[in-house]
Amino acid sequence: ANLLGVAAFFHDAGIWLDDTFDYLPPSVERAEACLNQRSEPTESDRQLLRDIIVNHHRLRPAHREHPLVEAFRRADLADLSFGLIRINGMSIGQYRHLISIFPAAGFRRILLGEFLTWAGQHPLRPLPMVRW
Repeated sequence: ANLLGVAAFFHDAGIWLDDTFDYLPPSVERAEACLNQRSEPTESDRQLLRDIIVNHHRLRPAHREHPLVEAFRRADLADLSFGLIRINGMSIGQYRHLISIFPAAGFRRILLGEFLTWAGQHPLRPLPMVRW
C-alpha cells in the first residue's frame, strides 16, 4: 500500500465516516486498518502514518524524524488557507492552477457547517484537531 496515499485519503475521514469533528483518532484508526489490510507495514510505517495524520493541523512545525510529516502539514495548511500560506517554492499562480484542476466543489462550505455544528455543541473545545 502507498502509505502517503492512505494518509492523504484518511487524514480527515473521521469527520465524514465517524460523524465527529474530533476526527484525528478515528481517522488514524481507519488509516491503520487500511494499511494493515493492504500490506504488512513495519512499526516505523505505522508510526509515520500516525505522525502524518495526528500532526497535519499543528500550528507550529512538526519536528518529526521523517520529512513527510512536515511536508504534509504544510500542504494541508496551503490548501486550508486558499494558498495564502504556501509550500516552499509554490507561487499563488501555481496554487490557483491546481485548484482549477482539482476544485473544492463546495467542500469548505460543508466543512464550515460541520464546524459550526460542533462548536455550538462543544464551545470549550471548538477545534479539537488543532495541535500546538
